[in-house]
Amino acid sequence: MQAFVLQEFLSQPRCVQRCAEMNASISCAWSATVFEELAVDGAGPAHSAACGSSYRRCSAWLGLYRWPVIWPDATALDGGGTASRRWYCASVDGFTPVPQHWRAGEPDGTDRNDGHVGHCAAVGADGLLTDASCASRHQCACERRGGGQAASYSERMATIMHRGVGFLAAEEDSAPAPHLGSLGLRARLSTAYAAEVEMRARVCYIMLGVGWFLFVAGWGPLPLVRLEPAGVMLGGVFGRNMVLEGSAAALGPLLLALSLRPTDAANVRAASWLMMLFTLSLATIFMQVAAGSYWAYANGSPAPPFLVRSAPRRSPLVAALGGVSLLQALAQLLAAAALFSSPLRVPRRALTRLWHTLRCLYATQSVLTLLQLGMALQLDPSFKHSLFFAHRVVWCVNAIAGAVVLTARRRRRIQASIARALLPEDRRGLAAVGALMGGKTSAAAFAAAAASFRSLSFRQIRPGDLASSADSGLHALTRPAKLGEVDAFVSHSWLDDGEAKFEALAAWAESFESEHGRPACACINQEHIEASLAGLPAYLSGCRFLLVLAGPSYLRRLWCVVEVFVFSLMTRGSAERIVVLPFGDHSRHTPATRPRRTRALTGAGSRDGGVGGADAIPSVRTLAGFSLSAASCAIKNDEHRLLGVIEAAFGDHASFESPFRALLCSRVFGPSAQCRASRADGSGSSRSERRAGAATDGSVDGRGRVARVCRLLRRVLSPAPAERRRGEGGGVEAMMCRQASGSRNSLV
Repeated sequence: MQAFVLQEFLSQPRCVQRCAEMNASISCAWSATVFEELAVDGAGPAHSAACGSSYRRCSAWLGLYRWPVIWPDATALDGGGTASRRWYCASVDGFTPVPQHWRAGEPDGTDRNDGHVGHCAAVGADGLLTDASCASRHQCACERRGGGQAASYSERMATIMHRGVGFLAAEEDSAPAPHLGSLGLRARLSTAYAAEVEMRARVCYIMLGVGWFLFVAGWGPLPLVRLEPAGVMLGGVFGRNMVLEGSAAALGPLLLALSLRPTDAANVRAASWLMMLFTLSLATIFMQVAAGSYWAYANGSPAPPFLVRSAPRRSPLVAALGGVSLLQALAQLLAAAALFSSPLRVPRRALTRLWHTLRCLYATQSVLTLLQLGMALQLDPSFKHSLFFAHRVVWCVNAIAGAVVLTARRRRRIQASIARALLPEDRRGLAAVGALMGGKTSAAAFAAAAASFRSLSFRQIRPGDLASSADSGLHALTRPAKLGEVDAFVSHSWLDDGEAKFEALAAWAESFESEHGRPACACINQEHIEASLAGLPAYLSGCRFLLVLAGPSYLRRLWCVVEVFVFSLMTRGSAERIVVLPFGDHSRHTPATRPRRTRALTGAGSRDGGVGGADAIPSVRTLAGFSLSAASCAIKNDEHRLLGVIEAAFGDHASFESPFRALLCSRVFGPSAQCRASRADGSGSSRSERRAGAATDGSVDGRGRVARVCRLLRRVLSPAPAERRRGEGGGVEAMMCRQASGSRNSLV
């Protein structure tokens, strides 16, 4: 198929005629070169700066027409708003637009009665569709097809969602399609970016606003309460609500920390610095109190500053009161030092350090404050009538409860519950894809991925190239490739045997070459982890299949897990496009749980059988026992980045593990197979695995309260570990792509 753009501005009916005059037809949404050839007033390629605010200057007509769909309320189809409409391509499906597809009088180029515009579709350089009047003028997107091939109606059908008056965006692309084209990929990335923004707005910003309100309400009146004379209520307001004030002072910072996600680098960094400044301010106050107490004790003053109005002269409790204040100042300084040395380069590690510091600070300050309040009561029994006394007691109770209850696992469960209440599961999954893009817009992520997409002939790969993650020189042999020219994305673990992986890959490549009459190509690159992570959704969705080399260690590699899940999300759950090639020895699991048949290779381009026989097939127990706590990366920072993406979208690990188990189980054992978790809570992990995972994600579950406190102190006071050098065992990104000179025409 050849796609091109006529750089003249015509109405949609005239564009249909002009394309026909050039022995072509008006293009549909999947023409890959349409977006590269859009011009600004016919003066050359379109650029975002040149387009300005005029959408018409950088857009082209497509052969898509609105097709009403029977919805629960059919009248909503003509009422605008959020009603869904389907579109068909007249040039492909052979339909001729007739008035019954629209309201009476359409299509005649006039505006609709409800104020929405027209019924024809145009596409801009940003990959978004606009529903415009057919009489308006845009450029013309045309295409020529060769070999008599034409996409089916089901492959070209697209579901379009209204996004405001006359403005449309592709919510879902045609399915099933061999792969996403340029428009489909951009639209999917745009949807993922919108889901990530929606997650941030609905979940994070709501908790952030409530947290700031509680923080100000709890700590704001504290300076006034301190100055209030004993036994006198300050306006009566604080006296009646002192329990709420103290609770707000303790819960406000906790809720602020809960609003932070492990992918929000800027927010986590800002929160760490603000908390450090706050602890330094409190340390200054406590040191002033300690100095005042010692001065009162040394000079025999009857009224030491702060807390009490009167005290016996030279009472040892006055000196002890100053000592406790000094310990409080020391705790604040240690907290500030821990935050100052926080590993801000990786947001999840910095957020874990922030939580460790906050919980330790709450625990130590609560104990010291209760001790201080007890001494103050011994010096001045009337102090119990003070508003400050009630405020601090309530704060201590809430702070101790928060420090003990808010472990990493419970925090994730709280965040997951809030996310489930505010967002559906599919939007949370797309939010994970948006989080992978690292804050980049969909256009920036697409451009970066398209610029770095490269290919390599399979015949140039040797068995030793799959044995180590170190670059063996293959990257120098790669050539640039376009997104959409890819047949399969190969996902495998470096921990598995290189020879066995090569045998499985060679078997698939042989089957592929016999079917298509040409060799496959591959691209392997382990450098620039952050750029690879941001481009991963585009790399995966630019491929027709995901080729999974399922060795014994595959489910223990976090990179591999993320690759499978992102591919499923970007292809809208098209599990038939995931090809599983098991190899290696999986016989260490219960034999009774393994399937009787050895067929585990599914999807087009695969062949029956596997490398290694029946023992090469993962058992039901293996898949059912999958747990994120058992998956890891060779580089700790990579592990934190990937886990941060998952936790930012799903909250807890169980919300991610359940659909992942179901996906792999359906590909290995068939669509009707079920791999249930080994535990009732859905975690699929043993107690030892969860305890091991806690050491990674920040949980402090240990044996005994003393062990917990010691572990927290050790984590807070220990310096940030240096990054390990990249070694073997990390996930790999490998794309199997077809050559541009291949016999098969492009389907984009």
